[in-house]
Amino acid sequence: MRLRHKLKMITNSLPSIQRRLERELWKYADLFTNCCKNWEKSRRTSGNDRILGDFTIVLLHDSWARFCRSLVLMSAACNPITLSGVRLTRAPGIQRIDQVIPHLMSQYRRRRNEPRWGDARDCIDAAGRLGIQNLAAVTDAIGSSSSPVEEIRCLRNFIVHKNRETALSVRQQYSMRRGDLYAVTIAGDFQSGGIRLFQLWTRELVNISMASIR
Repeated sequence: MRLRHKLKMITNSLPSIQRRLERELWKYADLFTNCCKNWEKSRRTSGNDRILGDFTIVLLHDSWARFCRSLVLMSAACNPITLSGVRLTRAPGIQRIDQVIPHLMSQYRRRRNEPRWGDARDCIDAAGRLGIQNLAAVTDAIGSSSSPVEEIRCLRNFIVHKNRETALSVRQQYSMRRGDLYAVTIAGDFQSGGIRLFQLWTRELVNISMASIR
């Protein structure tokens, strides 16, 4: 019983989902860096490395979206412990985690699908509709002006859809006017401090995720 209770406490802690996210993000950062190195070494002729690098960008975005979803759902239903040691109370009208999405969807007039959890506005709006106790922390962190999520989402949409509209969005987002449009080249570009943009994204997402669970 003691072990079961201990495991339940670990599961019902926001730091546990943040640590899982952090492990995933840095794993993707290492994988992406290797893809870039191999692609550059082969003078950008290796299609497999480019494709794998692009896929890693998609995984980065999806991993963040899953974290945001888990953060809101757990905060609403699981009485989780925050990083500062506070145990949150459940959101109004919520007793179990399987009630969260139906309750949330009932708050919308026309929406038929779940919020786009990777979109800061959608995520914060959902958290507000549910009335989670840690709404202020989640709003300040997820809505931070330093968040790279829109940059990542723009590139992710181009990789997944590959159409004129998404290509135009990427060119506008990254002020690109000419040259080949490769997502892996954009995310692999070196920034000040000698780190690639993908690694910078990773570092910023880790910091934002830590702030969101305080």
